[in-house]
Amino acid sequence: TMSFSLLLSLFLSLLLSIPLSILLPIPQTRQPSPFPSSPPHPLFHFHPPRNFMNDPNGLIYFNDRYHLFFQYNPNGNVWGNMSWGYATALDVPLLFEFQQVALPQRLNFHNDTEMIFSGSACVEVGEDDKEEIYLVYTGQWVGRQIQDQNLARMCMGDDGRIRSIEHLDDSETLCKEQCDAGANSPPAHMLQEQQTSSEITHSPPSYTTSSPTFQFLDNINPIIDEHMSDFRDPKMMQMPQYLREMTSLRHIMVLAVPLERRMRFYASKSHVTDKEAWHRLSEFVPEPGVLEGIVECPDLVYFGDRWSEQGINGKRIPVASTEAEDVHFDSDNSPAPSSPPYVLFFSIGTGYKYGSTVFYYVGTFNGTHFQSYHKQPRLVDHGPDFYAAVTFNNVPNGDILLQGWASNWIYANQVPTGEWRNMQSLARNVSLERSVNSKNGQADWHLVQQPVESLKRLRQLLLADYTNQLIAESEFHVTQGKYMDIECRLELLHEPVEIIMRSSPNERTVLGYDPKSRKLTLDRSLSGYLGYIPKDSELPLVFEATMDDNNTDPATLDVRIILDDGLVEVFANGGRITFSALIFPSIEESLGLTVHSSAPYMIGSMKVWGLDVMTKDTGTSAQDTRADRSQTIDIVD
Repeated sequence: TMSFSLLLSLFLSLLLSIPLSILLPIPQTRQPSPFPSSPPHPLFHFHPPRNFMNDPNGLIYFNDRYHLFFQYNPNGNVWGNMSWGYATALDVPLLFEFQQVALPQRLNFHNDTEMIFSGSACVEVGEDDKEEIYLVYTGQWVGRQIQDQNLARMCMGDDGRIRSIEHLDDSETLCKEQCDAGANSPPAHMLQEQQTSSEITHSPPSYTTSSPTFQFLDNINPIIDEHMSDFRDPKMMQMPQYLREMTSLRHIMVLAVPLERRMRFYASKSHVTDKEAWHRLSEFVPEPGVLEGIVECPDLVYFGDRWSEQGINGKRIPVASTEAEDVHFDSDNSPAPSSPPYVLFFSIGTGYKYGSTVFYYVGTFNGTHFQSYHKQPRLVDHGPDFYAAVTFNNVPNGDILLQGWASNWIYANQVPTGEWRNMQSLARNVSLERSVNSKNGQADWHLVQQPVESLKRLRQLLLADYTNQLIAESEFHVTQGKYMDIECRLELLHEPVEIIMRSSPNERTVLGYDPKSRKLTLDRSLSGYLGYIPKDSELPLVFEATMDDNNTDPATLDVRIILDDGLVEVFANGGRITFSALIFPSIEESLGLTVHSSAPYMIGSMKVWGLDVMTKDTGTSAQDTRADRSQTIDIVD
């Protein structure tokens, strides 16, 4: 027999003859994707033609148009010179076109610079007994370090349409002065330090004789002043009719007290310009310890009949709204169906570990106080790029439309988009759902979100269509594209599945779902260029949410994905879960759409449309013109 020492010697000789690279795993390092070969060209997400944009402001429908105001720097592509930009869309809240600077930062009669911070808009009867748009905004006084609430108005013509510049009297001073009253860095509590090395400066877009005009109401401003340095973002709404009859209040306004993490309610029984009529009602303060960061951009929304009841069988049943009643609770301390629901939206900015995001509470409002049905606020969107979301006022048919800023304060000044910087999300049609857990019988409320219905009118070409198809291969190639609307329902066994978008050999954005853990993830770690995200940021590259177990089959993934150049928005589980994330593939060839799974699965249904719009004056594809905002865009049925 062979001795043990001889066996050991032979084994060692054999071991030494094997290359070390086979025995030891080589770390797989991936080189960062380079800067994109060309800047993104979003087709249906609004962005200004140049310069920096952040929060949506003054969202309102009036005179057959949707009006979008927004925080805007007319002079450069980083934060500063805070003014209100202005865009409009005809008939539907989609394909907004930039118009002009509406309310510029200015040097006022106090010889102090007023930055025009966030706010809202309402429709009121004006001086000539005709309806007009009034804008309420926060004035940030740079010298005095005070924030107060002020009014401006959109000037209208005799026919009730927006007035043109040539029709204005010299006495009607409009905000046409230069928007360069001095560059100011953002307050430290609002924004990470600017990296001005990346700044590109431009003059504001020029005005035309058909531009609408705006007037600061300095004879009455401010309408609310608490002599506070952090007190901002007024969102005004008309009091619901049943509460107006009970309280005689016409308007309600909610504001943020950011550093104290509270929201303050005001109301008025009179015209919006009657400053003496505005008075404080109450405050809503979240439970101690449940929030981090500063509170901004609150919005109180009455949902009326925009809610439904989901029964044990999972079917959604619309529930008609009732007249005002005292709030009462079921045995599980969730609201009874007869309680008229409200949602209090608010954003968490600087100080939040993920940069910035939007939360909501569901509760009731009795005309003076808001009471939440739950202690913990819920996320509106589980991705990194949805902030400062507020609803449109005065929407036809009572639809509730929510729109946010598709960026994050961690990197808002660095996103690689060229002359312009940052875009808005799609408008979302939102509703509420009250569901009952099939296991324990407990009830809860959930926000349900879907892309605005008019987006379907951009579907120009059906790229893929599958029904009840068994897929056995691990990598199923569906189609390719940059602008796509994807609807699919996948029926799984027990293994995870991945929907891979904007892919090439080295780049991909992945929506994954594990039916065992019920976790849904959006992974942009290989999506392309990531150099705009600071290396010391706590912001992850993979974002996750858990499907609730209220009557949802864990083996089914039901999802809609909207792809635009530079942004993906995901609506899963019937709209109960959403993700929004910026993605910047570094090469044009990153266009693939595939589905991957290690086990067979069934495509219950899957349709993929290519999205496009046509230019009105040329009849050509807007993709060919790279969404040139100087042309008029029509939605093609």
